[in-house]
Amino acid sequence: MVHLKIKLHPIAKDGFYFAVPFFISSLFFYIIGIKSIALVAFFCSLFSLFFFRDPNREILMQPNSVVSAADGKIKSIEEIYESTYLKEPAIKIVTFLSPFNVHINRSPIDGVVTNKTFEKGKYYPAFMKRADKNQKNYIFIENEKLSVIAIQMVGSLARRIVSWVDIGQSIDKGGKIGLIRFGSRTDVIIPKSKISEILVKPGDKIKAGETILATIK
Repeated sequence: MVHLKIKLHPIAKDGFYFAVPFFISSLFFYIIGIKSIALVAFFCSLFSLFFFRDPNREILMQPNSVVSAADGKIKSIEEIYESTYLKEPAIKIVTFLSPFNVHINRSPIDGVVTNKTFEKGKYYPAFMKRADKNQKNYIFIENEKLSVIAIQMVGSLARRIVSWVDIGQSIDKGGKIGLIRFGSRTDVIIPKSKISEILVKPGDKIKAGETILATIK
């Protein structure tokens, strides 16, 4: 006899805003006999639960480290001059999330949310260079050693940014800071002067809270 083991994950509450209406629709169309639409609605309900899954994570509490803010694949690692908040040379680590990745964003460091800025913009596909012009949400996190910026960015499908933290709020490393609905991009910006070593490279698959992006001096 073959035993099938299914691992169930918690679901972010935002997922039920989609899953429940789809499920009710599937029941309605099934009852009135339109089974093809009922089946589509049912699978949309299942996909919503899958998309908004919120698996438990073993957060790496290694001191002097910056962890990933998102699941996905490293798209690029760039040296920039961050002129708004850090006002110094910095390293921007860009992560692309497909619709099949976990979309919960997590804090790269422990600290205090010192500022948040929402910036209107476009809806270009998140993997394109011009996605830098897309709508985004900046979350500034600071502790006694380091300041970092986590940027939630929409894509062509992901058009809704959800933030779960407020200015002045303390957050643990790997703590949940929000999500982006249906495919997206998340950037982490670290002051170059604080970096000891970058531990990831473009193409690497990473997990929020579990993958160390860089060590700090």
